[in-house]
Amino acid sequence: MIKEIYQGDFRPADNLGMTEEYQEKRQVAYKLGKQFMDRLEPADKDELSKILEAHMEVLVAGMEEGYIYGFSDGIKLIMEAIKGKK
Repeated sequence: MIKEIYQGDFRPADNLGMTEEYQEKRQVAYKLGKQFMDRLEPADKDELSKILEAHMEVLVAGMEEGYIYGFSDGIKLIMEAIKGKK
């Protein structure tokens, strides 16, 4: 893993959302969104697309922050265990 990190081949984001449950929920959300978009007028489709894109950016930022905090908390936990704190 250290070599992968050094060479830039380790990308945790590539491993997110690979579970079957995630894929199923993603597919359901896609179908519902497509059905709704198909009923909209072109101008409304554009506006909704912009709204959805903004929400996607928020989700991605939240996932990134969660990963960073989780990683940091994991290191703190390991350090505490090594130091023998109780």
